[in-house]
Amino acid sequence: WVSDATYRLQIRRDNTMEAKHMAEAQWDIQKAYDNVIRAKLTENTKQVGYPLVMLRASLKSYEWKRRLMYGKETTEPLATSREIAAGSTFAPYELATCVLLVVREHHALFPRIWMSMHVDDISQTAIGDSVDEVAESIDESTKFLARKLEDDLGLPIAPAKTFVIATSDELLKEVGRRLGAKAGKQETAIRRLVLDHYLDMK
Repeated sequence: WVSDATYRLQIRRDNTMEAKHMAEAQWDIQKAYDNVIRAKLTENTKQVGYPLVMLRASLKSYEWKRRLMYGKETTEPLATSREIAAGSTFAPYELATCVLLVVREHHALFPRIWMSMHVDDISQTAIGDSVDEVAESIDESTKFLARKLEDDLGLPIAPAKTFVIATSDELLKEVGRRLGAKAGKQETAIRRLVLDHYLDMK
């Protein structure tokens, strides 16, 4: 998960100095590599300019049959037709290519939302003068991303790994009310990977 100290410090500084409301939604794409639809990947690759020669070679290698081994037991040869291989050198680039158009469109529609993506982890941060302003921004951004990722690309969001943090209980409740099931766990501070995530310096 992205826990860059500079990024967190910037958020806290801006929030403290300007005394504004802030909320952040953090998502995880469920089994991201396993759920990539190759036809969608190929279509997006052409639009973003990813080298087609590399993609064709990579996709061809994914068609090779593989065996699973456990101790002395070995399965029959298995072939897949949907996903990309998580262990492949090219897989992170292919996943990025798959979602790059969504990221670009999101930035054009929601320029005031700070969006960060690290492989299959997404965070979206909104800041504003009122609880309603921030909650509405996060709500609209979330609906857009859910529609584009889940409906258009077939990349489901993992509910168990979703959470929202905010600068106040009031804002947290309002964001949770608007997002419903998409809000996941809601806290003013949360601990992940032995790090405390929070937005308020108080």
